[in-house]
Amino acid sequence: MRLLLDAYGSERAAPEIECLRQAGVDVAWFNPRRLLRLSFRNHRKLVVVDRELAFLGGCNVADEYDSDGLDGGWRDLGIRVDEPTSAAALAQSFERMWSIAPFDHLPTAGIMPQASRGQDWEVFLAGAGRGGRRYRRQLHRDLGRARRIDVLAAYFVPTTRLRKLLIRVARRGLVRVIVPASGDVPIAQHATNYVLDELSSTPILAYEYTPGMLHAKLVIADDVVYVGSANFDPRSLRINFDVVIRIENADSAAQARAIVDQIQAHSRPCHGGRRGIFAKIFRMVAYVLVAWLDPLIARRKLRLLS
Repeated sequence: MRLLLDAYGSERAAPEIECLRQAGVDVAWFNPRRLLRLSFRNHRKLVVVDRELAFLGGCNVADEYDSDGLDGGWRDLGIRVDEPTSAAALAQSFERMWSIAPFDHLPTAGIMPQASRGQDWEVFLAGAGRGGRRYRRQLHRDLGRARRIDVLAAYFVPTTRLRKLLIRVARRGLVRVIVPASGDVPIAQHATNYVLDELSSTPILAYEYTPGMLHAKLVIADDVVYVGSANFDPRSLRINFDVVIRIENADSAAQARAIVDQIQAHSRPCHGGRRGIFAKIFRMVAYVLVAWLDPLIARRKLRLLS
């Protein structure tokens, strides 16, 4: 058994990791923390069993998942992949992440391929400087031609282009977005609220999940489903190492929308725009930090690593 941990996100688990090592688990840390490379995270949540079965989504291994997300804990979702070729592609993606765990230099395109695909599925392996372009192109293409879009987002900070796409679709069809009412990362929550304030005058339907933290990452565009570890924000689009599976199947889309309906049943409409001047300024500053400054710093660090 091998366990690959993000050095930043899993730092609190370090004391317990030695017990796993003593039990025979081979443990590696992705990007051991150094100031220059602190921007780059292994954000993937992936379990592969015997290269034949895989689970991916937004779910971490943490105490927050001990409950059902209604009476306590976090609400999240994932997908079970048992189609042999796609499971093998996900297993291969783990191998490659394992091989670059020290992160001494920027991975090359040969080590970090952009995608693997089958008849009605495609696995996108986005990462810092590698793989994200194809994922972004396909996401933009699917959203741009859709008539109905549903988004579950723990952190909803879409780029300007994505916002324009969502508004355009909402004017000719339906766009539904559900975010947590109270997030686990305050600055990201304030940035999300800034975006929702800006979108409050558009036809986009926005809701806040109230029972607890909504950590799910899901996009449905007509009959296309995106599920994985990627958030709807610049960090997942351009910086983090993420994994997403795209499924083009009407039945899968219907099942995914049923999940969104269940989550909406425990959500309230989000009414933005009614805030004091200082609250608006604070949210705008948070948005600038998340949407512009963080990617800018990461791009500069990428140039030093290249």
